[in-house]
Amino acid sequence: MSITYQFNVAMSCGGCSGAIKRVLDKTEGIQQHTEDLPSQLVTVVVPSIETPSFDVILEKIRKTGKTIHSGGVQAPSNANEITPLTEKDQLKPDWKASLLNAVAAH
Repeated sequence: MSITYQFNVAMSCGGCSGAIKRVLDKTEGIQQHTEDLPSQLVTVVVPSIETPSFDVILEKIRKTGKTIHSGGVQAPSNANEITPLTEKDQLKPDWKASLLNAVAAH
């Protein structure tokens, strides 16, 4: 059962999305990823919530120097709905509890 993470990332050109693509291509455990420049969305599919974790993917994208505006998880039981982290919890060090709660809610 795979998990999908989605990030709203500031990307202004093909070089920006290409930098993210190259970093994610090198990250073990990612089943699939897309970088959509027009919508500013990076979508990453992983086999489970632990491998690779939201935090690992977040750090990989951050290391490209791009600004990440938000992030969320798509629960496997409700594949058509992205559950965003609450504004209070978005992209903070204690994200894991919020992320697990969001997945458990579905």
